[in-house]
Amino acid sequence: PLKSSARALPARWQSISDADCGITTEGILLAIRGWNDSIYHALAPTPGAIGTCWKILAGQPPILSNPWLQAPVGDLNNLMVLGEAAGVPRTFQWIFQHGTFQPTNGIGESDSVVSLSSARLDSNGNQALFAVFQDNSIRMRIWDSLAFTWGGWLPLGNHTSRSLGVAQTASSQLNLYSTAANGDIDQIWRHDASWSNWVKPSTDSIISGPTSANFDSLNHVLFGIGPDSSLLERRWNGSSWTGWSKLPWSPLSEPAALVESDTLHLFFIDRDSTIVHLRRTLSGDWSGADRIADVPPTSSTCIEPDQAQAASIERRAPLLLRGGLIADLRFEAYSGSVECVGLDGRSRSFHKAAGQARLPAWAPRTGYLRTRAFMSKYTILD
Repeated sequence: PLKSSARALPARWQSISDADCGITTEGILLAIRGWNDSIYHALAPTPGAIGTCWKILAGQPPILSNPWLQAPVGDLNNLMVLGEAAGVPRTFQWIFQHGTFQPTNGIGESDSVVSLSSARLDSNGNQALFAVFQDNSIRMRIWDSLAFTWGGWLPLGNHTSRSLGVAQTASSQLNLYSTAANGDIDQIWRHDASWSNWVKPSTDSIISGPTSANFDSLNHVLFGIGPDSSLLERRWNGSSWTGWSKLPWSPLSEPAALVESDTLHLFFIDRDSTIVHLRRTLSGDWSGADRIADVPPTSSTCIEPDQAQAASIERRAPLLLRGGLIADLRFEAYSGSVECVGLDGRSRSFHKAAGQARLPAWAPRTGYLRTRAFMSKYTILD
């Protein structure tokens, strides 16, 4: 069911906190930021199969963000990620074709960008790159396929955001969602080269970035993580949104979603650090729940000998912290740099001394604590 004929499929992608997914002529492509801060990619196995062979993305710089897989232009697929070159943040781009990723020269003028998403604008190869900047403004720049160059950054309305998600319906139509600092969701859409005004599809807040996918121009699906860490879903039927429905999952990551051959595919990292794959049709119920892979690097990761990773990943259960107090003895004894990653993908590091028992006051209430040796999700309880 995940295979297709040898043609480029109309595809929709959505970025998530740790991974992304997209359609290739060979099946569904997954890209993920591993626990060692490297980007890996793999093809999702067929339903019911277990185990995915991850390959490390060649030629990657120090990574500053999670990967974004863009809908294909012709038979090309694009992967975007924020990286660092000579100490300056830069948007890096890889082109996926014939089963391999090839790096490009990247996209400059990204020194203030904190998150990315992208989409094709038409069938002629023109593309749009969307970004949230350090001042929380939303901006876009366009790739001109005839001039073979990127235009400058342009503001996308008088609007601020902390994370973005884009879903594509057709070559000339897309929906862009944003999550504000207070968790509110806003939406703007583009049709035939014209942008709408910003609207609010929901009055309820989420603690994650928005994830979306489109069956067609009338039937859209929106996902988010609720304040209780549950996976939420709501649907647009062409005239109105349903309320949030709660799915029986509390993922460790935001989900990735796409529609392929009239089937909605949903991926997320579960609490046992495996990637779960769910699917449903437009009018059907969710089915599947296949556990298709572990988060890389793992013993099954397919990497060349000269690319072997030295980091030893220690899997850890989620931490429940009372008032920010660290209650894990092994972590409490740790001394060194700790990266605190929010569910919106933003990160900030602090130095932890052995015996230090409280998270910094700026730490978000839910996020990840990550070092070079392990990563653990945490939630601060009152």
